Amino acid sequence: MRTLKLTVAICITAALFIFVACNTTEDDPSAPSAEGYFTYDGTTYAVVMEIINSYRENTGPGESGYYLDYTVLTSGVDWTTGDWTGTGSGVTIDLNSPTLSLAPGTYSWSDTRTDFTIIGAVVYIDYDFGADAGTAVMVSGGTLTVSVDEDTHTVEFTLTAGSKTITGRYSRPPTVPRGAI
Repeated sequence: MRTLKLTVAICITAALFIFVACNTTEDDPSAPSAEGYFTYDGTTYAVVMEIINSYRENTGPGESGYYLDYTVLTSGVDWTTGDWTGTGSGVTIDLNSPTLSLAPGTYSWSDTRTDFTIIGAVVYIDYDFGADAGTAVMVSGGTLTVSVDEDTHTVEFTLTAGSKTITGRYSRPPTVPRGAI
């Protein structure tokens, strides 16, 4: 009986040690958030904000749809006044939607502003938006996919910048209302 009690006590102690060891984590600002993330050059950035700027209808020769900027940002960046301030990281994708909102579908890299195309993108790393200083990497290709489920949309993207791949995902209602600016 004594051996059984000792064995049970050792098992419980070991289980508690493993449980505590596995659940001891530091808050990591680069860990993916419940809302989303993006990765660049081996580092993952937690996304806390999404902004969709709807600018205008494309009216040039051979153009169609609407010109939108889709942006995801980390903490440290503020957009409440309509001007970006603070320091953080993010991705801005210049795309074209068939509607004045982010329409579901797959957007692909193109040189022409037509429906479901991406014209350009920039990755910002530790960027001071108020001073316009820091690392800004121009993207040269990629895709973005939007899926919608009731009032929530999920955006996933895979972009390239030279030999580097940028991936990202964001899923929840937008934090800044859509609309023409």
